[in-house]
Amino acid sequence: MWWKKNKIEEPIGLLAGEGHLPLLFVEAAASLKIGVVVFGVKGRVEAALERTAQSMHYLEIGEVGKLPELLKKEKIKNIVMAGSLPKREIYNPELKMDDTTKDLIYKNDDKGDDHLLRGFE
Repeated sequence: MWWKKNKIEEPIGLLAGEGHLPLLFVEAAASLKIGVVVFGVKGRVEAALERTAQSMHYLEIGEVGKLPELLKKEKIKNIVMAGSLPKREIYNPELKMDDTTKDLIYKNDDKGDDHLLRGFE
């Protein structure tokens, strides 16, 4: 089993959206004694994440620029994404965005999921 060969001692970061998948991920990690620091989209994540996560941070949809500082503060080297976020909200013209979010969303005309996910590489 990979986790026995490659013991994970530092927590994993989780960028969490809507749905049950983020909670399932945190519960699975806890069963392996792996801590998870959750960065949840404000108003979109299940409240149960607060009880199971090692720590919890909330971000607005347009605050992607805050993420690198929080990752550094929490000493997160690996991060996963789980859950959904409706694209109609991401591309809402009234959404207040920091410069990092604007760069991520508007760096090209592609509005597909792959474009958004690759922006986090």
